[in-house]
Amino acid sequence: MLTDLLGTTIPRLAAPFFRDITWRGPSHSADGSPCLHLTFDDGPHPESTPLLLDYLNEAKAPATFFFLGSQAERFPELVRAAVEAGHRVGSHGWTHRSAWRTPTTETARDFERAEALLEDLTGQPVQNVRPPYGRFTPALRRWCREGGRRLVLWDLMPGDFLTSLPSREKLIDRIAGRIVSKIKPGSIVVLHESARSRKVVLPALDRALPLLRAKGWTADTL
Repeated sequence: MLTDLLGTTIPRLAAPFFRDITWRGPSHSADGSPCLHLTFDDGPHPESTPLLLDYLNEAKAPATFFFLGSQAERFPELVRAAVEAGHRVGSHGWTHRSAWRTPTTETARDFERAEALLEDLTGQPVQNVRPPYGRFTPALRRWCREGGRRLVLWDLMPGDFLTSLPSREKLIDRIAGRIVSKIKPGSIVVLHESARSRKVVLPALDRALPLLRAKGWTADTL
């Protein structure tokens, strides 16, 4: 499917040519277990973030949240709750604008505004940056390098945002199946907190993570 091509095959092929971009995290935990890295874009949101935090705590699966500055401004308590629960926070920019369609200076200001707010809310440096849609430019890569930031994409996109499947149950099966079948040590899995995604992400993780745990996998932050 197109999502597999764009979200998994192409990132894995592109990674050797863009070594300044993080496509995959550490492959193994301290005890030698294969490791995956769950990431969530587009939050925080009161209908999804608290449920995600509860589930990840129960599953003992620390994750990385790429928050939008505009959402963080509306729901600052959810940003703090994520950090207090042991998760990492990264920047998804202030607004969900494509770097391909936005002047370079505006893109930098968008990320700097989000970064300043997130650092104020968390009391921690925000070094991980993920551009909306995964669309990066040479200027954005340079901005990250010069500022000591890490541009983070992914190597596994299970497609929780798809609208083409006929039912919620089939989408849940697809997400869980893709995670289990496509995972590699160190894989960065990208999921979302959008209106459609929040209905399927938790059920899919509840199917996939126990299967991976049984095979010795662990989850960690970036």
